[in-house]
Amino acid sequence: MESNHDSHISKKRKTCTDSGDYSEATETQTINLKHDTDMWFNDGSVVLQAGLFQFRVHKAVLGRSSSIFRDMFSLPVSSPSTTDELVEGCEVVHLHDSAEDVRCMLSAIYDYEKIDLTKQILLRNLSALLRLGAKYDIPILRNNALQRLQKEFPTTLEDYDRVAHDSWQTFKPVGAGCLFDLINLAHNEGIVSILPQLYIHCISRSSWKGNPTLHYLFHGIEQEGGTVATLPPNVRCDILLGKEKLIEAIHQHPLQWLNRTYVCYNCATPDRCRLSCNDILISRLLPTPQLDFAFEPWAEIKSEANFCKACEREFERVHEAGRKKLWGLLPTLFGMPDWKELKKMDRW
Repeated sequence: MESNHDSHISKKRKTCTDSGDYSEATETQTINLKHDTDMWFNDGSVVLQAGLFQFRVHKAVLGRSSSIFRDMFSLPVSSPSTTDELVEGCEVVHLHDSAEDVRCMLSAIYDYEKIDLTKQILLRNLSALLRLGAKYDIPILRNNALQRLQKEFPTTLEDYDRVAHDSWQTFKPVGAGCLFDLINLAHNEGIVSILPQLYIHCISRSSWKGNPTLHYLFHGIEQEGGTVATLPPNVRCDILLGKEKLIEAIHQHPLQWLNRTYVCYNCATPDRCRLSCNDILISRLLPTPQLDFAFEPWAEIKSEANFCKACEREFERVHEAGRKKLWGLLPTLFGMPDWKELKKMDRW
């Protein structure tokens, strides 16, 4: 919520002369500022301004959560003068962040106990918690965002199997470009352990609903407001090179049992088992490999096949061992260190 008011602001501003010298001049401006009524406390002791929005909050609350704000507010305050910028007797601190991000940060600080990790939040809010949590050194906010991302994109196969992969669980994406936004966010904020799974999403058919992956990777994705979500050239290169390596690794590891020209040595129904193998081969690998099935558990394949007991036991053993092998290789296929090193690189 917001309320509008005209602010007549008189303040000293530094200006640079043609000779490179700095001078001070008092300017009077009339700006149509908005009070954020949800974050406007009548007993607040400081006003934060982001763009055209102002938030009246408490120095003590911010200082308790953030070392940056605590150090800022501990600086000696000079006696107020007619040129100081004040709002209702409170000093104004200008933040070079969007009002939406600042609102999200303040709401999370004031209502942190109400944040439920099991409930989804908007991706843009998750991004704000991650970025501003780092910028202003607010560990509780950044850790909350990190926990959501690491729950969504775990680094072990066991945890991966517990996550539903048909939709996001901890945050709500908005717009078709959210996948690219998330990849860029992970790179910018140093959360590299989630990148291997995000890269797989980029080359999976289900992510684009049948539309060509290459088109989006090279031309970007148009979003609301006319902006285009894109990936840096080096990231596009890693994804495409990794795709070819991933296809080869799927053949070599989880689905290597499909490469056999024979069924298991004591197969009870050779013709039927060969036919089931052929059906799985067509549905998973032809005409091109469907990378959505890279880590498909055996139980899902079994539900579609009609193997004899002997072949089922043998194929399951090979498939599950191959899944574990492929998972261990996954980061390296995209040119990254292994999982252990990748986790160490995450910037908490």
